[in-house]
Amino acid sequence: MIKYAISDPKFYSNLDYAFNNFIRLKEANMLLFRDKNSNNYDKTAQEFIKFRSHNRKFLLQNDIDLACKLDFDGIHFSSNFIHLLKDTPSNLIKIASTHNIKEIELANQYGADFITFSPIFATPNKGQQIYAY
Repeated sequence: MIKYAISDPKFYSNLDYAFNNFIRLKEANMLLFRDKNSNNYDKTAQEFIKFRSHNRKFLLQNDIDLACKLDFDGIHFSSNFIHLLKDTPSNLIKIASTHNIKEIELANQYGADFITFSPIFATPNKGQQIYAY
């Protein structure tokens, strides 16, 4: 199983602490740097990538040029950016965030290596849950 962690902006002010103390970050095979509200996205991404180790892959949210510039291992596209999968260099891991069958089909058509599918459970600001056990 691949363990995929998505970063939380509330820890960006102390990345050393976060990477050394949070078990989910320590155990993850892939880590996504995501910050939808930052004014310093480029700078924080540059700090984030410094924690990459040989056994973990680091991904960036939506920005192909920055992912290439900072040597990230891959890119995770929000559902409204799935079309950019087709423009992503083949050396990058490509993940698409999906919320319905049409987005899954597009992600597959455009060459996604992985998809995420959400929300599975009711989540604030994410709409109704898609699947219930």
